[in-house]
Parts: sequence; C-alpha cells; structure tokens
Amino acid sequence: MTRISPREYVGTRARLAGVADGAELAGWIEEVSADKLCVLIPICSRAGIGDQFRLEMIGKSSVATVDVTLEKLVQFDAALGAQVIGNNAVILESEWVCGHFAVLDEPEVTQTAVPFRCMVNAVTARLKTGSGEVDCLIRDVSNTGFGMTLTETLETGSQLEFVVEAPVASIRGEGSVQYCRPWRDTGYRAGVKITRIDRLDRPRWEQYVAGA
Repeated sequence: MTRISPREYVGTRARLAGVADGAELAGWIEEVSADKLCVLIPICSRAGIGDQFRLEMIGKSSVATVDVTLEKLVQFDAALGAQVIGNNAVILESEWVCGHFAVLDEPEVTQTAVPFRCMVNAVTARLKTGSGEVDCLIRDVSNTGFGMTLTETLETGSQLEFVVEAPVASIRGEGSVQYCRPWRDTGYRAGVKITRIDRLDRPRWEQYVAGA
C-alpha cells in the first residue's frame, strides 16, 4: 500500500460505495495501516462480510481513493474502547460499528481543497436561538461549521448564536442550521454552518479544527 499519513486521514470523513449494488455509506476513518483501514459506519448499515467497496477518504489536504473488502465488524464505544463481536452482528447499544477493511489495490491520492470534517470527543456548547438557550455536544468540526447532538429540535434554516467550549478557548460566533433530524430515542443530530465569527476567535477555531 502506498504510504499515506494516518495524521492526514484519521478522524476525517469517509465515503463508501458498494461495488455490487452502488449503495453509499458515510463514516469516519478510525485507523490507517499498511494493509487495512478501519472505518466507523452507522449501526444501521447493511454492509456484510466480504462486500467490496470503493472507499474515499477525505483528508485535511488530500483525498485518497481505494478498493476495499469488509473483513469484520467491531463494536465501537468511544468511552470504553472497542470489542470484537463477530461477523454481521447487529449492535443496538452503540451508534457506530467499526468496519475492518482489507486494501485491494494501491490508493489514488490527489491534492484537494475539499472541506474536510473531523470527528471530535464531545465538547460542550451553548446555542442561543429565537426561542431561548440550548445546550449541546459538538461531535464533528470543520473550518466552516460543526455537527452536534442535543435534546431539543432546531428549525432548518434558522439563525443562532453559539459559544463552543473548545480546549483552546471559548469560541463565539453565529451560524445557520443546515439540518436537524431525530437521533437515537431522545435527541437530535444537527449541523450548523458558521456565518460569522469574531476576528480573534477565527484563528482559535482554525487551530481547534487543525488539531482535531
């Protein structure tokens, strides 16, 4: 396998397209090694052992594309670590399944300016909407926005103010809600596009994203 930097891809977004049926999956790169790739995919995915995919890894400055075969599924728990649970198991307790993929050929790597997203450990944030204040947990970040989970629904297209308690500093700004959909049994998953951020907070946000 052509050497690609784990730092470039681990934690960033992945897209998979099934070779047989064209079914598309979105996930997160968990591990990159010489002969295998580990990708977090949603538990609702119907991927089976032996299925082949075209995998696209959207890194911080490049995109790598490679053909892979799913070898096994592993239960993923960000707090407790991972446990092997066997082939094609249905996992109800976790949001993600970690798929171990064997690499079938040499990856094609191209330099790109495509916006990347990085998965992050849950960071708290407070939103100020037209109806009041809402607490949430940041789940992924990019230079242009963030994904989050919360217990109250938001209206797509609505405007809000936010304060993200990032490790580097409290970062304030404004944004627009891109989507909000039910998540698990009691919450919502939403995405916000940043529309304004203070000139002092902009470099802090970029530092946070770059280090994610």
